[in-house]
Amino acid sequence: MRIATQKDKNLVTKVLHSSFVNITTANSINFVVKQDKNRSKRLLFLAEYMFNIAYSFGEVYISDNENACLLIVYPHNKKNTYKTICWDIQLAIKTIGFNKILKVLRREQQLKKYHINEPHIHPLVLGVSQEMQGKGIGPRLIKEVFEYHKHNTLPCIIETTSESNLKLYKRFGFTIFKKTHEFNYPLYFLRKDF
Repeated sequence: MRIATQKDKNLVTKVLHSSFVNITTANSINFVVKQDKNRSKRLLFLAEYMFNIAYSFGEVYISDNENACLLIVYPHNKKNTYKTICWDIQLAIKTIGFNKILKVLRREQQLKKYHINEPHIHPLVLGVSQEMQGKGIGPRLIKEVFEYHKHNTLPCIIETTSESNLKLYKRFGFTIFKKTHEFNYPLYFLRKDF
């Protein structure tokens, strides 16, 4: 595992795109990405946006074989700057689409409502290249990142829509503290203390 630099932006964007491009079921990614003929391009921009946010206000981890990445954010470090406002505007135009902006903003407010108010680590997304999924690369990267953070005092808060991810996170010591169906799909909020 290594921590990404700015030079890894294209690599991380490709891994995230590959990881989610063929998933068409209701989930957090598809809620944000406008579902039209430009979905793949919109997903690429979302991946780039997530890299920018994690790189600026957290860390981006890449597996040794460069087929998996884990993006984390420290929400208490996030700031609104001219640059982040520009990223948000571009996200609205290039990924969400004007028709869904209010819906996505309401969803973000709901998500924040369930997060804790104290400083914490928030894994934004885990991606594994499509051809490498199911080979244990994602769990291995999570294990390495947790080992890296073993002396950390901040709790880790994550949300997932996937039952398989839920099982994976429980294996790593996460416990569910909230479950909701407000967005027409199940959404679980989990916590792990190091």
